[in-house]
This record gives sequence, structure tokens and C-alpha cells, in this order.
Amino acid sequence: MAFATEAKADSCMHLYYAKGFAVEYFPEYKRLTIHNPWGGKSAVYYLYRHQKPENLPEDAQAIQIPLNTIATTSCTHIGFLDRLGLLASVKGSCNLSMVYHPEFRKKAAASLVVDLGDNYSINAEKTLALQVDALIWSGYGQQDAKINFLRSASLPIIENNEWMEKDLLGRAEWLRCMAVLFDKEALADSLFQATVQAYNQLKTMAAEDSLYQPKSLMAGENFRGTWYVPGGRSYMAQLFRDAGASYLFENDTTSGSISLNLERVLRDMGHCDIWVGADAASLADLAVQDARYTWFDAYKNKAVYSYNRCSTPQGGNDFWERGVAHPDLLLSDFVKLLHPHLMTDREWNFLVALQ
Repeated sequence: MAFATEAKADSCMHLYYAKGFAVEYFPEYKRLTIHNPWGGKSAVYYLYRHQKPENLPEDAQAIQIPLNTIATTSCTHIGFLDRLGLLASVKGSCNLSMVYHPEFRKKAAASLVVDLGDNYSINAEKTLALQVDALIWSGYGQQDAKINFLRSASLPIIENNEWMEKDLLGRAEWLRCMAVLFDKEALADSLFQATVQAYNQLKTMAAEDSLYQPKSLMAGENFRGTWYVPGGRSYMAQLFRDAGASYLFENDTTSGSISLNLERVLRDMGHCDIWVGADAASLADLAVQDARYTWFDAYKNKAVYSYNRCSTPQGGNDFWERGVAHPDLLLSDFVKLLHPHLMTDREWNFLVALQ
């Protein structure tokens, strides 16, 4: 017998930016592949609608769709599900205190969504008790005993590694991956194309601004003696670049963070025009954290911004939630920051100036 894995798909989902997943369409099912960004074996799911196909590989992970109820492990999943109008399907989530979405938090407060504990140590008993169709799990490159236990209990675990994408639009394209599980591809395609169009329009607007006087930008803050800044090939550096900022590490090839000491940051970025990503409520609060922050020109000129415009005291932050699914809104803020004369009719989404 020729297994379906050996057959040729009728069609494949064309991906524009994302590298971490693939979708193939067969007559009786969809095959979703989540590539392992750490070099291990890919996760493959066979998604069928009515009756489980008979010609699947013996060890196939077969899941009936569309999913009706799920549990999630990351606030980024909330951002995607919200765009698709599917938040009602979520019955449990890890790290509920880290969720920003106001309506979702109300549901959690009313015990309509169960807190499943930390993503790195999920409460397996509570998760099983929910009897959901699947758990959407953000992997992190290591074996997880709790996740393996849930697998052994026959709960479908569907990996979602959008956070490993190096491109902003690549991260956002995982909206289309999420949609596959709910038969919402057409909606996701429409939403994603609108996001790409809006993002590229903003990028072009910034690049063609004839009145722009280049501004230098620094990011991050000192954390226990180490200052982490975005590498030149990170999605944050892409955001700075597409908005037109001058960034010290723009030609660096690091895709993650770069670790520096404060002395190096002060020497190389002490005269930057703008500082973003300072996690403080005010300039005074920032000075209390470390008096040396007051030595930076951006501090002296009151040009320090946090990502906390839409945040909660418990740690929820829309920058890392809605912003992942809406990179056009992220770029809108940075274009408004660097080219304010072009964005007088645009409201801030995530950035807020410290006073």
C-alpha cells in the first residue's frame, strides 16, 4: 500500500515570509508540518474533517478539525486567535497573568478560562480535565516531561514556534498556520495580506520622507549587570531599519540579542537621539533603577519610550500579544516616533514617552 505521505499533494499553501511551517492539501486531509528550529525532527499532523483516513502512516498524529476547544501556552496565541475571531474556543491558558487582552482577562476572572500554570511547567491535571480538542504549545527546544505526559494521555499537542521566526512578517504569517486548525484559511489569508500591505506602505512612507533628519536609536536596559540589545538580524532591528532609524548594530549578523555592559552602551550609544524599550513608569522611576541612566542624552532630552502603553500591573503587554499578529501597528508606532509629521492622524498603539 502506498501511504499518503508518499503521495503528491493536490496543492500547498504558499508562504511569503514564514519558514517554520508547511501546509499540504490532500483529498482526505491536510498535512501540517512544524519544522524544528533547533535541528530536530519536525512535527507532522494529519488534519481530517469527518472520518479518519485509512491510508495514513502507522505513527501518524491524526487530529479531527475544525477544532472546537483548545488550550494555549503563550499570549501570542491570544493575538492570533483574536484576529480570527476564535477566542471563545480557548478554555485554558498558561501564564494568564501575562495576558493583556481585556475581554479575555474578564473571562479568566470569571473562571471561564482556566489558568494552567507556567508554560515551562504546565499543570497537566488541569489541562486534561478541560477535555479540549488540542493544546497549542510553544516549544523551546527541550524535552518537557509534562508535555510528554499529556501526549501519552492522548491529548493532541500542536506545536507553534512563531517566536523563532527572524522576520516580523514571518512571525505574523503564523496566523495562517493557526487558521488551518479551524478551517479559516480564507479569512487568515485576507487578514495577512492586509497586514503586509499596511506594513509595506508604512515602510515606503518612511523611506521616501524627504524631510527626515536621521535619528539614532538605542534599545533595552541594564538587567543585573547586562544590557541586552537586539542583534542586527533580529525582528526588532528590522523594525528599527524599516522605520528609518540609525541603529548601531544594523549591520550586525546576530539574530538574537547582544549582551553588553553598561559602560559599553554609554560609550557607544550615550548620544543616541531616542531610547526605546525602557521598562519604567517615568523618568524618575528609571533614575531610581539606575542613576547612570540619567547620563544618556535621550534621558536628558526626555526622549525615552517604553512599550507599556497597553499593559497591566501583572505583566500583560499588548506589544508582545497583538503586536506579533499586527506588525503593521508596531511599525506605525516607530514611523510616528521618527517621522511625526507624516503620522499626525495616527494614534499610538504601544509606545509611550516617559515623563
